Amino acid sequence: MILELISFFTRLPSGKISLKKAARYSYLLPVVGVLIGAIVGIFSFFAFKFIDRFLATILTLVCLYFITGLNHLDGLADFADGIYTCGNRKRKVKAMKDTQTGIAGITFVLFAILFLIFTVFTVNGDFYKIIVAEVCAKTAMLSAMLFSKPMKTGLGKVFIENLNKAAVPFSILFSLGISFVLLHYLGLLAVLASIFSSLIIIRIAHKNFGGVNGDVIGAVNELSRVVSLLILLVKI
Repeated sequence: MILELISFFTRLPSGKISLKKAARYSYLLPVVGVLIGAIVGIFSFFAFKFIDRFLATILTLVCLYFITGLNHLDGLADFADGIYTCGNRKRKVKAMKDTQTGIAGITFVLFAILFLIFTVFTVNGDFYKIIVAEVCAKTAMLSAMLFSKPMKTGLGKVFIENLNKAAVPFSILFSLGISFVLLHYLGLLAVLASIFSSLIIIRIAHKNFGGVNGDVIGAVNELSRVVSLLILLVKI
């Protein structure tokens, strides 16, 4: 169950991976978010405690992407290239699937990283906020799988079609529950904002590509993490 998800969504060693099993149990993605967030949060807490704040920010991002890999960031770049390509849906899909990254993709990734640097720097090694942000990112991915129409081919199609949809509401309740325990109403607001952002992204994907693939789901992960961190900067 959880090991397949860890194998697919992180670079942590966890044995062999079954793609269909990973898709079937993807309703457990928020649990993976807790694991990733806890590892990065512990690292960040001590980094901010003992070294320069800006260096600690950069090292926190290095730790994050060392654990998660760069596939979702690459998905964001491909998604941006697709939606900024002029022409019909066929041309947009072709641009998204092109192995060459265009200026739109580079710009989106740059802005995502800059926002991450700003938010992580401002969060200042807050263990709970880093966990909640990663839970939000994974809950947003789950929401995207639940509410989207898959494109004809690709990993996104496998995950969307094999997702145990009946279990998703319980996963979202888990995300809301743990976020409330850690950060009270601010945590709830971050989860809801991340879900809302995922719905906006899949709407854009449906309009431009006619469906959702793995690149779009990866883009949801990256953008929703930024959205949730921005929400977590709000003082209520």
